[in-house]
Amino acid sequence: MTKIVILDVGHGNCAVMCDDQRCLVIDAGPTTALLEFLLENRLKIVDEILISHADTDHLKGLDALLDQNDIDIGNVRLNSDAAKDSAQWDAMLHSLDDRRRKDEIQCEVQLVEGTVIPFSDGVVEVLAPSTYLASKGPGSQDSDGRRITTNSISAVVRASTVDQSVLFTGDIDDLGLSYLLASDQDLHADILVFPHHGGHVSRSPSTTGNRRFADELLSAVDPDIVVFSFSRTKFTNPRSEIIEAVTAGSARKVMCTQMSKRCLEQSPNDDRHLASVFADGRQHGHCCAGSIVVSGANLQPSVVSHTKFVSARAPNALCN
Repeated sequence: MTKIVILDVGHGNCAVMCDDQRCLVIDAGPTTALLEFLLENRLKIVDEILISHADTDHLKGLDALLDQNDIDIGNVRLNSDAAKDSAQWDAMLHSLDDRRRKDEIQCEVQLVEGTVIPFSDGVVEVLAPSTYLASKGPGSQDSDGRRITTNSISAVVRASTVDQSVLFTGDIDDLGLSYLLASDQDLHADILVFPHHGGHVSRSPSTTGNRRFADELLSAVDPDIVVFSFSRTKFTNPRSEIIEAVTAGSARKVMCTQMSKRCLEQSPNDDRHLASVFADGRQHGHCCAGSIVVSGANLQPSVVSHTKFVSARAPNALCN
């Protein structure tokens, strides 16, 4: 059975999809959390790694994997980003190229709409960026004179099993979203991992802009559950106007990997409801939902147990 794990990696994004034959990673997070999960679950072969964009909190965890002799990586897919001048991005590209030259891994500088990766009872589909946006690249302008950023070309990836689907949106911004919506693709997913960790979603941040973005994305995806992946120690995410959009007039459930300080000032220090897999916030009692395991039609932690936990530990939480 194919399983999807939305990993609690602190302030970042990472997920693992695996069955008896294949293992695929969507973003690598900012720390060694991905490596710790793989070792804990004795996953020594990673067939595919998809890096949504060049921000450190989505790719730095790949460093730890590249340094491991016990884990074999098949293929890494990402997009070029000439505007990203961080030392982390440059070092990562050098490392990938060096490993490729030694025939230790494959590396494809192409992660665009239309890419499909099959599983035995599931599939991974890349829904964004368009070939146009990826080809123009960050630092350029689109045909309407709008500046394309690293976030504009953030990959949007839907991982589906027979029973459930999860949409990973990376850090897509308002420009990237406008192109995604204009593509007329079916964007529906049962679970949405919200972009930007629930923080500001555009280059000109405003409460109104955040709400408009959230309303448009939620209308297109129509998820039952919205996940926010963040660290409670870095920013006070998620923003209240985004949570209001998620919960307005619907039965959608909110699940945050860690407990936001907007919901509870002190750490919850309670992990009885969590899944048994690795979670970055578990050690310090920071978890809300922790790492979320999608297996068949089930979630762990379940929506019911998570709701009970939040009601008991943080009755004034934004999602209540």
